[in-house]
Amino acid sequence: MPASRLQAIRDKFWGPIAPDTANNKSTPNNKLDVEEAPQKKANMKSSLSRVSLVSDQSSDRQPEQKFADTKSEPSETRQTRPQTHQEEIRGLQTRIQELERLRKSDQVKFKKEEQLKDVERDSICAKVTQGFEEKRVTEREQDFAQFQTQWNVREQKFNEARHEWEAAKIKLKAKLQKQEQVIRETQEAAFRMGDQAGWTSEPDSVIGDELKRLETLVRDFSKIFAIPAVGQVPLHELLHGKMPEEQDILIKLGWEALAMERRNRMAPWLLLSAWLNRFISSEILVVPFYFMEELLLKITGHDHLRADLCLLDLFHVLDCVHGKDSKEVNTARSELLRLLHPRPVEKPSNNMRLLNDLVPEAEAQALRRLVKLFIKHAAPLFANPKSADMHEKLLKIMEKASHVSLMIGTQRSGLQCDGLTSQPLDFRFTSKEAEAHQLHNGELEDDEEALDGKPILLATQPAIIAIGRSDGSDYSVRRVLKKAIVWMG
Repeated sequence: MPASRLQAIRDKFWGPIAPDTANNKSTPNNKLDVEEAPQKKANMKSSLSRVSLVSDQSSDRQPEQKFADTKSEPSETRQTRPQTHQEEIRGLQTRIQELERLRKSDQVKFKKEEQLKDVERDSICAKVTQGFEEKRVTEREQDFAQFQTQWNVREQKFNEARHEWEAAKIKLKAKLQKQEQVIRETQEAAFRMGDQAGWTSEPDSVIGDELKRLETLVRDFSKIFAIPAVGQVPLHELLHGKMPEEQDILIKLGWEALAMERRNRMAPWLLLSAWLNRFISSEILVVPFYFMEELLLKITGHDHLRADLCLLDLFHVLDCVHGKDSKEVNTARSELLRLLHPRPVEKPSNNMRLLNDLVPEAEAQALRRLVKLFIKHAAPLFANPKSADMHEKLLKIMEKASHVSLMIGTQRSGLQCDGLTSQPLDFRFTSKEAEAHQLHNGELEDDEEALDGKPILLATQPAIIAIGRSDGSDYSVRRVLKKAIVWMG
């Protein structure tokens, strides 16, 4: 340790050495000091070692201990010590404040570094997450592209199969038409042999297709022109006494099913289509002489009240007398209808020209009468009963029905219209004379027999039945030209 530092430590604890004492130490003539010099030197070394130890532990000692050590100091030294201690305390306080300031500064720096680390960590996590998302999106895009490829392949195969099916269908249809042409030619030859040339009956497939188109027209018409909802008034009260065919269209439970709220908006057009189909079938399809009243009025100039019903009653009486399987009665009806619609000839007579003009006029007039009659009865179900567009559309439907009626009436078969009262109480998918309404397609998609055993509530289309073959042979055959369409709620 340097001498200057030792001197400072010694002065701190024992005070400065008096000048005379120093002179005595340095005087070689002082015998006592010379003799005591080795002893003092040894004491000095031990004191210095003790002072060094004390200086190393001074930071751990209490002020009281330091003060106790200085009791033996000289009075002058003790007087200067308080100032020294205060300076030391102030220095320590300043040092502590500096350290505290540095500590706070370090804390601020540490927080900033932590924030920077958090930001960096979040950035890294975001990049990693973005990478995973991009990878996931890429994988999904690859999966979608693969699925799209598989879908395109399947769609291509489906289109090829559909084209093949359509080609086969066209071939079968052409073959069927050819066979029907052969049948028609054969029948025509047979009729010529019986002096009845010029008329041949249409095949059942053609008549069935025409009846399906007619039913579709009625359904679309009803959806467009029926009222959007019934409201609070029950259907039964709304139509009480205005629907003559009520018993043959729906049962009492049918009213309740239609009145249910979930069917409230569907009920008007469903009931309107059922009523219109029943009206067309009973007034036109199986009554091919619906125009006789107007025709006789044009020919004779006299009003023949409902001559069509009179003629219908006449044939009904003949059926009762000779039986519905009477070839003569059915042939008479067929021939009368054919005579009223003669085939075109090269040189028609004046009377034939007149007949060819009067019959279409009478039919058109009768159809207009039927349109007005139906609108009058079914007015509560029409959104606007006076709509000109609705009248025109309904007239076209009646004209279509008239065309089909002629196709059916010229056959030599017995005709009948079977409504709800002719159907079994419960529905069966295997029924040959009834099919479920298209509203049930969802229920029958997975299980065709899902509705078996459910009560039939409404018949939206009666069955059109022909008894016997079209040429008047084998009246034991029952031909279903159009199945009844029924609704089970």
